[in-house]
Amino acid sequence: MLARVAPASDLLKHVRYLKHIVVGVDGANAREWRRARRIFAQLPQPPTLLWNDGPRMQKLLKQLEEAELSTGPGGKGRNVWLCFGYVLASEQARMVAVHDCDIVTYNRELLARLCYPVAHPAFGFDFCKGYYARVSTKLNGRVMRLFVTPLLRALKSIVGPHPFLVYLDTFRYALSGEVAMDIDLVRRNRIPYDWGLEVGMLAEVFRNSAPRAICQAELCDNYDHKHQELSARDSEKGLNRMAVDIKRSIFRRMASEGIRLDQGPVRDPAIRLHPAGRGHAAGLRRGRGDEWVDVSAARRRNRRGHLRPEHPRGGQAAR
Repeated sequence: MLARVAPASDLLKHVRYLKHIVVGVDGANAREWRRARRIFAQLPQPPTLLWNDGPRMQKLLKQLEEAELSTGPGGKGRNVWLCFGYVLASEQARMVAVHDCDIVTYNRELLARLCYPVAHPAFGFDFCKGYYARVSTKLNGRVMRLFVTPLLRALKSIVGPHPFLVYLDTFRYALSGEVAMDIDLVRRNRIPYDWGLEVGMLAEVFRNSAPRAICQAELCDNYDHKHQELSARDSEKGLNRMAVDIKRSIFRRMASEGIRLDQGPVRDPAIRLHPAGRGHAAGLRRGRGDEWVDVSAARRRNRRGHLRPEHPRGGQAAR
């Protein structure tokens, strides 16, 4: 992981508009923690590293547990929650941008496209969700293509075009880890601790923000990062666990929206999920050699308008 962080830190040296960089370090021993500090110490911006497995943080988490304020098991969601807590306590930020540290194709343009819609005072956006193509010589983005999109469309076919389901389905890549938001929205949002972080955060934005203040922006033409194992036989690991947590997050939010989840509808998506997934996969065709091409994404692409954020319901949000 640290081998991938180093190139990103070299690029961040030249980003003048960043006031503060907060890095949540998970699963690191003392040696890896010291190495991470050396890497980020080279930045001109003042970096803050939170060692989530360190003795001070573990003591804090234990105190929260004793006060019956459980933060859940360790993972990406809890890491983001701790980082947000530090940012809010420091009272220095006007907006926050979040992205993963394992992006292989990271560049400065990705960060600029993510921050621009929220940072620009004339746009009036509180939240920006990044999206990008995940199709190359491999069919990446498996959970989104083969599970989330078919599940949402199967649910819409059962309960109808409920605003929450329509809202989720209009994001071009709902599972992207790249978001930017106004600091007031950070303060209002609740953060899931599990793999349902991205969907749960979208649900919180749906609850706390007006539709006109939500947009999405294409961040790059090519995106790649560390890939999870499928783990088909173990629901506690890999993509299997991710799918379970995402489904739980969607159903939890549907229940809070008043959508009935009795026995019939819960079983029915399993019947409709396969044809919905097959129809979504039909948007892919084989290109030259073994390369897969996303036909629908290619038709949507506007090479001269990458920086124009879009509302989740479609159409250009700003010109």
